[in-house]
Amino acid sequence: MAKLNRADLDGVIRRYAPLICFHPREKYFPCSVEWFLERAKLRRKSGGDGVPVSVSTLPTQNVGEGEYWLEYPNTDEAKSGKMDTARAYVHARLGYDESYTDLQYWYFYAYNGPGTSKVGSLVADTVVKSGDVNMAPLGEHFGDWEHVTIRIDNSSKNMIGYYLSQHSDGEWVTGDELNNADKNTQDADVRLGNPVGRDQLIVYPSLNGHGFYRWKNARNYSEHRKYTAAHTGVEFRLCNDTDDRGPKFDTAKSWQLVAVSPPPYADFLGSGKPTEPRWLSYPYRWGPEGTQTTLQPNHVREILQAAFGVLGLAVSATVGRLATELAFLYKKDDLNGPSGPKEKTGAWSGTEIMGQEETQTTPFVAEGYIYFQGTNNGLYRVRDDGSGTQRIGRTNGSAGHETKAQPIVYKGYVYFRGSNNGLYRVRGDGSGFQQIGGGLETIAAPFLYNDWIYFQGTNSGLYRVRIDGSQFQQIRDYETKSSPFVSDEWVYFQGRDNGLYRVRTDGNGFHRIGGNETLATPFPSSGWVYFRGTNNGLYRVRVDGSG
Repeated sequence: MAKLNRADLDGVIRRYAPLICFHPREKYFPCSVEWFLERAKLRRKSGGDGVPVSVSTLPTQNVGEGEYWLEYPNTDEAKSGKMDTARAYVHARLGYDESYTDLQYWYFYAYNGPGTSKVGSLVADTVVKSGDVNMAPLGEHFGDWEHVTIRIDNSSKNMIGYYLSQHSDGEWVTGDELNNADKNTQDADVRLGNPVGRDQLIVYPSLNGHGFYRWKNARNYSEHRKYTAAHTGVEFRLCNDTDDRGPKFDTAKSWQLVAVSPPPYADFLGSGKPTEPRWLSYPYRWGPEGTQTTLQPNHVREILQAAFGVLGLAVSATVGRLATELAFLYKKDDLNGPSGPKEKTGAWSGTEIMGQEETQTTPFVAEGYIYFQGTNNGLYRVRDDGSGTQRIGRTNGSAGHETKAQPIVYKGYVYFRGSNNGLYRVRGDGSGFQQIGGGLETIAAPFLYNDWIYFQGTNSGLYRVRIDGSQFQQIRDYETKSSPFVSDEWVYFQGRDNGLYRVRTDGNGFHRIGGNETLATPFPSSGWVYFRGTNNGLYRVRVDGSG
């Protein structure tokens, strides 16, 4: 396979370099590493005052977790960055089969601003009041690294895909979506007002948070949460607002090739191999270490209550549940600085690219697709040949659906347990989304059989409901500790006492299968039940308990 030489690399880096269109209310802009370090001080765990720091004095060896960090002034001037010093720091990464090269454009910001949430109060699962809530200081931190990856076909030197980092998630765009008519139309308007190359990618960073999105003038919701109690509740979405009417940063005019990988490709470039800047090997945080947000759940609750005004008792209770989760959600960021590009091993080495997906549970294969729960709890599918990864339900107004268990595909729908334990279904293309039964909840993956959904309720009850949400019923008063399995009109399940049980789908014929115990969902097949014993052994027994 042909590899790109240094002249080829320089050419495609400029040709496709992103034009970044900021929100008009954005206050925190990118800057160069050098500009940031001129204002920062290096601190050490052993104590003492921070000392002035520069690229040449940054530590490059990890001598202990949290041993060093960067202290930065908490002033508007320092936090706002300096875009005329900024550049895209480019990492060129040769693909595993050498047919493509990924160009990672890394951008550094001095500060990440507070989050904004859209919160609504619910009655009978309908939003009756909603509004935006400034979550400051949640989401704020010093230092911010973001990136865009553009994949180049080495033979044609054309772009064949791109990836947009979005906080702990991201979006991979490939295939027909590269020529999405709506995006081409919106970007044409931007190109009219800006002297930019025809092949440059146009992207829109979210207000304050700087995650990259395809769509301008959009909300780009993420982190969807919904809690209900007594027919009322609260719904939360994190807003990632974009708008093209702010300042622009043309990466094609300010970039630096800082790294090439893997090493054999760097060697192939010979004298064209870039010298990696010292700061790229800095192994500590680009900001404070050990800083905790001062917002506790009760303070978050106060923010949300203020946004709603006077709420009913039930809604007030669900606000409390949401407040606790939001405090935990943002705690992973606190005010601490981020790790640098090389320390973000997943992104740097390429796990954001299709063909290297990660899942938390067993995948489900159907209709030529692999459906799975991503490590970020996203609901994904990818073709069984490894192409066409997509997050189900992602639009310019939504980050896509989330699942907390294995998704199940049945008659064209994906059935799944949502992040709020709701029982949902949606078509693989993202259409037809609905919550089953108007509010049913499960704490495990559902099981589909003869147009019924069998599931473990949040109270561990054994339930079933028609796929259209009708005829909801508990199968007697039986309880299960995991997902049930249905075969030949029998429901097999792990009882509360870990016993191995079965019962007919109509609730009759309940009995324990021998004296056996299991620690997970049993699997019946050809007259046998296969199961995991309490000693983790792999066992089988006949359905009548013999053998």
